[in-house]
Amino acid sequence: MKENIIFTEWTRNKRHLSDLKQLKRDILHNFQEHNALNKKIISMLSGGKDSSTALALAKDLGLNVVLAVHFVHKWSWSLSKEQARRIANEFEVPIVFCDITEDLKKRTNGAKGG
Repeated sequence: MKENIIFTEWTRNKRHLSDLKQLKRDILHNFQEHNALNKKIISMLSGGKDSSTALALAKDLGLNVVLAVHFVHKWSWSLSKEQARRIANEFEVPIVFCDITEDLKKRTNGAKGG
């Protein structure tokens, strides 16, 4: 991971984060504040940029990520599943795929457009 990245003006002003180093400090501070530095972490991993970056940061900070979870359903893109698998493998984190198709069907039964 790059040593430091300067964030955009919007992020500096609205999120009060100047750069990657500050973000890392803030993450570690939050984990320390909640006595969670040595806890096991399960990471939701969609395969997209946000969850992949979150996993990369957690691993870079030495946090104990023990499992990644990716939710799939009948209408999922196979690319997302493959990306999630690739990212998890890259960071040496076991991944499980949970099929939520039946639950989605139950929850949307009778819904408009369903």
